[in-house]
Amino acid sequence: NRGSISTGYDIDNSCKFEPDNSESLTKSAATGGDRKKATLSLWCKRTELTGSQASILFLTGVNGNKYTTLAWGTNDEINFHYYNSGSYPYNFLTDREFRDTAAWYHIVVAIDTAQGTAANRVKFYVNGVQETSFSTEVYPDQNIDTPFNNDSATYPMEIGNDSIFDMGGDALAGYLADYYLIDGSQLAPTEFGEFDEDSGIWIPKAYTGS
Repeated sequence: NRGSISTGYDIDNSCKFEPDNSESLTKSAATGGDRKKATLSLWCKRTELTGSQASILFLTGVNGNKYTTLAWGTNDEINFHYYNSGSYPYNFLTDREFRDTAAWYHIVVAIDTAQGTAANRVKFYVNGVQETSFSTEVYPDQNIDTPFNNDSATYPMEIGNDSIFDMGGDALAGYLADYYLIDGSQLAPTEFGEFDEDSGIWIPKAYTGS
């Protein structure tokens, strides 16, 4: 029911996560990748508003004390942070809240800690529009290594739950689809979506990069 689509791209399936079942997906990188530069792109449709932190959209770490998390926050904000043994080298919490359980949200987090300007090191986009208003806004120092793209078999990437790190947060209640982690590139949301030429609604398009 999206109206006309510029590229004719449809997402055939999604994966549904039920908190009562503690469901998650995990993947270990075969080899290490770029720890300074990465892009996450995903579509999420929430089925419940849990009202507590850590409904996990993405989680990965170097060890049990160094991990990065993308999650729905306590008040349904987007929370993205890097926890490092009691400190937070980067930490973001959007002012905007996302409580529409009938809507699909396209979320892109694009990282490049080598950027000279701090505000360019982490960029957030929701449905093609950059998020610039945060209640918490801590940018990483230049050239720090993040937990992204590590090759730890003990602490792989996980979506849907926090079973590996056991942070006591809630599992994700909702659907995920068209999920990408791009190693070594800080990409714009237009690599993964576009505005419908008739309705103006943000819709998916096929990613053609490496």
